Amino acid sequence: MNKDEELDTMAWLISVIDSYRVGMGVDMEGLREKVRSLPPSLRVENWTQVYKDMKEITDLPYEKEPGIKKWVNIFAFLRYLIKQAFLIIGVILFIFLLTMRLPFITTAQLQYILYVIVAVIWIVVAVRAYTKDKLKMFYYRHQKDYKKNEERLQKSAQDLIYKMGKALSEKDANPKRYSFSVYQRDYKGITVLKKPGILKDYYVITVKKL
Repeated sequence: MNKDEELDTMAWLISVIDSYRVGMGVDMEGLREKVRSLPPSLRVENWTQVYKDMKEITDLPYEKEPGIKKWVNIFAFLRYLIKQAFLIIGVILFIFLLTMRLPFITTAQLQYILYVIVAVIWIVVAVRAYTKDKLKMFYYRHQKDYKKNEERLQKSAQDLIYKMGKALSEKDANPKRYSFSVYQRDYKGITVLKKPGILKDYYVITVKKL
């Protein structure tokens, strides 16, 4: 059974709004289109202000600490790479299998190629973690500078959670099919499925039916 598109969109929007609260939302692509795809009764209230708050939080590093903007760009680039992970892995596997068929490639050389591939993957993971930590520390230092923006975003996300809870009941949908990630858990009407761990710093939650 296919997912309900409206519920899926609402879950995505809540996750995106929450990510901006901690400075992790560096990608605004498709936000307006996602909002417009929802009926008026399910949309974010005062979306213009929400988008403005997101923009101000995103631009904060450029205004307060210009040196941090390189980490913003690196984080955005690595996020793009991760989004294309399946394509990249497919290309890597294709190259690896192709080199196996080349007569001048020895078994030892194939092992080195495999080691290089694994090393590159680990480097990307390590750099992303370091970059993410840099950005989190920046926003921690400047909490006062975007406190009002963050509070408005929290209220917007909470409003969407209430609306999604009602929509789940009206559509008689299973909340677990629409689980999503958040960095904050100061919301009412949610159930935490997974807590942050060694390899992730976010919660996986579902919205309760209302």
